[in-house]
Amino acid sequence: MSQQKYIEFTGKCSRVLMLTFLLLLSLLIIQLFTLEIIREFFIYNRTSNQSREAQQEPIDHQKLIESSGKLFLPDGTVNLVYRDYKLPEDQQCMIYDLNDNLLWQGKDNTYPDKYLRWSDSTQSSMNYDYLLTRSNSIYPESRRSIIVPVLNDRQILSLWRYNNIKGYFEGFNKNGNIIGYCGSNGFTKEKLQVKPLGKAITLKAWVPVQGGGPIILWADKNDILQIDFRKQIIQTLLHLPDKEIKNIFIHNWMNLSPNTEYYQVSEGYRPMLFCRTEDNSVYVVLRDPYESFQINIPKDLNIYLSNVTATDKKIYMRATYSSLNPPKDIVRNSEAYMKWNQEQRKKPIEFAEELYEVDNAGNITLLNKFEWTRSPREMTISREAILEGKVIKSLAKISPPFYDILSGIFLRVYLRLKPESYRAFWTCFQFTPNFNAYNYMLSLFMAGIVFFHAWPRRKSIASLIGWIVFVFLFNIVGLLVYLALNYTPTIKCHNCNKRRGLITPQCPRCGAELSVTVPGRLSIITEA
Repeated sequence: MSQQKYIEFTGKCSRVLMLTFLLLLSLLIIQLFTLEIIREFFIYNRTSNQSREAQQEPIDHQKLIESSGKLFLPDGTVNLVYRDYKLPEDQQCMIYDLNDNLLWQGKDNTYPDKYLRWSDSTQSSMNYDYLLTRSNSIYPESRRSIIVPVLNDRQILSLWRYNNIKGYFEGFNKNGNIIGYCGSNGFTKEKLQVKPLGKAITLKAWVPVQGGGPIILWADKNDILQIDFRKQIIQTLLHLPDKEIKNIFIHNWMNLSPNTEYYQVSEGYRPMLFCRTEDNSVYVVLRDPYESFQINIPKDLNIYLSNVTATDKKIYMRATYSSLNPPKDIVRNSEAYMKWNQEQRKKPIEFAEELYEVDNAGNITLLNKFEWTRSPREMTISREAILEGKVIKSLAKISPPFYDILSGIFLRVYLRLKPESYRAFWTCFQFTPNFNAYNYMLSLFMAGIVFFHAWPRRKSIASLIGWIVFVFLFNIVGLLVYLALNYTPTIKCHNCNKRRGLITPQCPRCGAELSVTVPGRLSIITEA
């Protein structure tokens, strides 16, 4: 291929790619705009008006139990917390006793302090090891490293930067000189003495009341560490060499300043954190004074979820049970679990909420057990979701069939390597045709239009087939791209009297050259 032809070929490919991208982006914007208009004015607006006009139905006893959260008093008494978001904001939360008597009504999550408050999970959808790996990598959205400042009032005394490659923190003074290292064995000034931290499963930071810079709660699979960079102290809160930590919960642990955005203090509760391991063991760490222990849960006690809290006087554990909790021998067998789950959903489902008192040795004593049964029910989808699904399905009929191929490759290959990227691409993939027959018939129809349009204008069979396949894959977008780059008038061939493209060098039927204008003679070109 000569250089001139290579430049022409590259230029034409560039025009096709750029025009296709712009038209695909325009189509996606039109689909999203149409979806949002229908959502705003025809789906949620209408359904919300209907819900406001409808009278509130009285809640029967069984529905109240099934739809309510369960609150415990320190003596084991159970109350039901029911939320109705159709009511004004200051009346949405209602607390009932077991006889359906209304005890309290007000704003959500502001119920009286007499009820036990439980720990919050430190887990999120973020993969901390993935975050730390990207912090020192070259990515447009992750050019900053994890840096912890040590402050004196508002003056920065030193900075501690996490080195992901080495796995420890490096300290720098104001002049940029290294002043020390921080690893799993503590702070040291010698690089050879520092040991790397384990891969983080939890990373929590807060600025204490006295200031001085953040304190970090760092947890890997075997240790929970608290790092104070101002005092240069690492405290090992929990060390489990033979077990792997799965998740961590904290309550009242961060001693934040009252003017901090996330300041929350539960009066009458001790600072506490607890963790669950892969074998479902529960370990508790308390402060003021410091103590740690394992909760001794009997092996025959089938607990699916548990939570722990510690008041100034006692320690409590809350356990949740459901007959939908799978037996341990089928949890890791997906086929057996699916079959078991389908069978269980056809039966009445049993639930239980239990409150235990925990002593300092980790032994538990049952205070109360609240049980109820829910009748089997079919999984229902809201009317709004059904309407929205129909709108998306209708809009997807004009999407390119190429989306089906792209989504199949993307979901099977790319998302397995980077599952955290799924949400970023959901905007596009929600309009995937999913091999819709109407969509493919429309693509065949447009490919047929291109065939009849391109046949008299063809320069080669290969280019003709290429454009037909392109239009089939990209639907309306492909047709517009083809017409924008290939529309030319046709004329009658002077040799065979058939239609041919005006810019085609030879007639595609008889191979005759295009008429050449002779000086001094009249040349007439008639459009076919």
